[in-house]
Amino acid sequence: MTHHRREGDVGRPPVKPSPGRDDTLGMEAIEGPVGRAGGAGVVDDVVTGDVLVELHELPLPALRRRHDLLEAELRRVRYWQRLLRARRDLLVAGTVAPDELAVPLEAAAHDGPLEQHLGAVVGDAFAVTAPGGGLRTLVLPVVPRAEAPSQLADLQGAEHRLSVYATALAAERALTAQVLAERCGLLFGAGPAAPTS
Repeated sequence: MTHHRREGDVGRPPVKPSPGRDDTLGMEAIEGPVGRAGGAGVVDDVVTGDVLVELHELPLPALRRRHDLLEAELRRVRYWQRLLRARRDLLVAGTVAPDELAVPLEAAAHDGPLEQHLGAVVGDAFAVTAPGGGLRTLVLPVVPRAEAPSQLADLQGAEHRLSVYATALAAERALTAQVLAERCGLLFGAGPAAPTS
């Protein structure tokens, strides 16, 4: 892997933090068996220690910039995760064909809110089914039933990749935030911050 030097980096080998949990089982499902050297917790502790050393060597402006970059990327990832979930829900809804709105005329009280609304709709020359008119074509994606499983699998794969990426980003941001808090505490005389769990 080529290492591109980042702003404020000190001349030392790059060290990437491990996510906060052992994801080797998920990797094995995708890429086959993954070699384990010792316990995952031991490896995580060693990697985390190296990352903390690297972060402590950064100037304060570079440390803040790194934290801001990680925070911004996490916001982008969460937005894409919401879009993926929404797209998946729409794909499933389009496949199972939700019921059209029934417009229960018999449940409308005399001069009640529903009857007044429907009367206004009819008065505007709309059919009484206007509340649901065009909803299906407006909202639901047009996906042939045969293609839906493939698209759903693609969406689930993208969700998984984003989830693993978000875990790594959050772990990196947590370490950066820890060092940033310690640095600010030293600058303002509060002493080193307690380590985060």
